[in-house]
Amino acid sequence: MKHAKQMTSIGVLVFGLLILLTFSPKVANAHPPASVEPFYNMEKQALEVKVTHSSSSLGKHYVKKVMIKKNGEVVGGGDYTGQPDKEVFIYSYPLVVVPGDLLEVKATCSVYGSKSTELKIEK
Repeated sequence: MKHAKQMTSIGVLVFGLLILLTFSPKVANAHPPASVEPFYNMEKQALEVKVTHSSSSLGKHYVKKVMIKKNGEVVGGGDYTGQPDKEVFIYSYPLVVVPGDLLEVKATCSVYGSKSTELKIEK
């Protein structure tokens, strides 16, 4: 009888923890960036990256990292502890390119997921 009560208590505890984790704000609101849009500014010789990532808690849920690859090699990016806007923002990275270069940009959320996109530099 005592064993059955312990098993029931453990079952209730596990069920409660699962419910708590399922509806936790951190888990429920976790999502990767919605979009990552790179644009090369020839005049400034810089890669500008427009990121769309909504967050109501900029210090906890934000884009924590942007990584830039040129022709498969990591050439830039940044690590962040928050994001400058609750929805859409642009980061700029000095970068020299030539026609034919392939740029890959990856933005990573501090809570969950990432989004990548490519930009081929044209003449």
